[in-house]
Amino acid sequence: MINHLVEASIDYDQPRFEEIINNAYKQYGFKESLLSVFYPFFEKIGLLWMTEHVLPAHEHFSSYLIQKKMIVAIDHLEEKITEQHKVAVFAPKGEHHEIPLLVMQYIMKTAGIKVIYFGANVSMDDIAYYAQNRPLTHVFLHVITNFLNKEPAEYLQCLCNKLPGVKIVISGPAFSEVNPVSDQVTVLRSCEDMVNLPSRL
Repeated sequence: MINHLVEASIDYDQPRFEEIINNAYKQYGFKESLLSVFYPFFEKIGLLWMTEHVLPAHEHFSSYLIQKKMIVAIDHLEEKITEQHKVAVFAPKGEHHEIPLLVMQYIMKTAGIKVIYFGANVSMDDIAYYAQNRPLTHVFLHVITNFLNKEPAEYLQCLCNKLPGVKIVISGPAFSEVNPVSDQVTVLRSCEDMVNLPSRL
């Protein structure tokens, strides 16, 4: 299914792309499709884009179609807050990939965790301002391409300084080689780590 989604993206074949998505839903259900088909698909097409084997338009085409499905699924989840955690989900300024953020929003919402969804391309100062005025226990950020204007470790140190007392959870290829700069930071290095995050908060 992942390879077929890549082929449909390259061909801009919307009917075929949506047919594959719908077949995944029927065969695996939403959550398993998300984790075993859609997320690996975006990892694959993201790598193809970074190595210039596909155009940005191919990624945008497929992202839009899957984002629509994900937003509908998230909206239909019944919000039952059972945890005390409040997590802000965002991608930093310059990072526009939103699928991993939606994946994490879905995972945490199903676990009864309150999510404050900021989306992509958000400045550090905006997150810090929110944290100064509202209770916040964690932030989650995902970076695929390193558009931080800083080295990842330097960006994390700045974020720690701006968010004292807030736990910082990071994931994505740009952070894959980064070691936690302090006990304040948790690094997720796989999709499985993302799935298991609620039990680690």
